Amino acid sequence: MQKSKSNTFAKAKSYRVATYNVENYLDDTASRCCVKSAASKAKVRECIRSLRPDVLALQEMGSVVALLELRAALQAEGLDFPHWEHVTGSDANVHVAILSRFPFSARRPHTDDSFEFGQPRF
Repeated sequence: MQKSKSNTFAKAKSYRVATYNVENYLDDTASRCCVKSAASKAKVRECIRSLRPDVLALQEMGSVVALLELRAALQAEGLDFPHWEHVTGSDANVHVAILSRFPFSARRPHTDDSFEFGQPRF
């Protein structure tokens, strides 16, 4: 009997989940002026490697291209995330994303939620 990838996750005794605001990890096509430099991107990767997460939630992630660039660079540096999700929001440049060593059992992106924070409704 072949062992499934999801079975590997279920049998894990522990796993590490991290969240990281990568502060405008944008690619060159972004309409903002604050695209990360190569040195800044290297520092982000260094921080992620030091965390050694199994699942990584990212805020202020740029496009899918930027996410895949980050994922490939991390893989080249020894941290492999074969599973990923990119969820676009109302901002044209920054989004949220997840990189994971484990497969997703389901995907339920919420892109039109609203909430109150003080007076304005977001």
